[in-house]
Amino acid sequence: MSNDIKRDIVLTKLNVMFRGDHFDVCAITDCKDLLGPYLEMDALDCMQALKTLHCVKWRDMPIHIRKLVPEWVAAVLNLDAQFDGQNMNMNGKYEAGIGQYRLE
Repeated sequence: MSNDIKRDIVLTKLNVMFRGDHFDVCAITDCKDLLGPYLEMDALDCMQALKTLHCVKWRDMPIHIRKLVPEWVAAVLNLDAQFDGQNMNMNGKYEAGIGQYRLE
């Protein structure tokens, strides 16, 4: 399978999660498994933070943590895509996701 196909699968999976109402570490694990198991030390810390946030609704995360999640996901997956956080500053009454990745 080509790297371009893998990238498109990963971005599709991540965008479904980021447009949904909660964070799902299973999406990250599935993407990581597709891309390969190697993680650098910084990425390991990011993955542990993401595991800890598993199934937490976006609206329940402090905004400073919510803003870091796309960065941590990119670090774990070595992802080279721009995150469009159009809903990043939502308050607790909204169910919408926080944004999506876009290819540059």
